[in-house]
Amino acid sequence: MRTSTGFTLIELMIAVAIVGILASIALPSYQEHIRNTRRTDAREALINSAQIMERQYTSTNAYTGGSIVKDDSVSSPGGFYSITATELTADTYTLVATAIAPQDKDVACKTMTITQTGTKTPTACW
Repeated sequence: MRTSTGFTLIELMIAVAIVGILASIALPSYQEHIRNTRRTDAREALINSAQIMERQYTSTNAYTGGSIVKDDSVSSPGGFYSITATELTADTYTLVATAIAPQDKDVACKTMTITQTGTKTPTACW
C-alpha cells in the first residue's frame, strides 16, 4: 500500500481560496489606513503655512505680500496635497489643501482648510 505525504489539489485550492478571501478583506482596510496616514501631510503643510502667514502679519500688519501668494499652489512635503491660499486679504486668509493622486481617492478629506482664526474644516479630518 502506498501512502501520500504531499498535498492534494483540493487541499491546495482550499488554501488559495482562504488566502484570497483574507486578502480581499485586508486590502481595503489597509488602503484606508494609508489614506488616513497621508492626511498628516496636509495637516503639517497647512499648519506650517499658517505659521508663515502669521509671521508675515506680525512683520507687516497684513497677510498679503509674503511668500504665500493668492491662488499660487505649493506642494506639501510628502507631495500628496497641493496647498493654495484663497480669500487672501490684508486681514484674512484661507489655506486650502487639495489632495492629488494617489491621495485624491480620499473622498472624506479631499480638501482641508484652515483660516486666520484657526478654524479647521472638515473637523473629522483634523
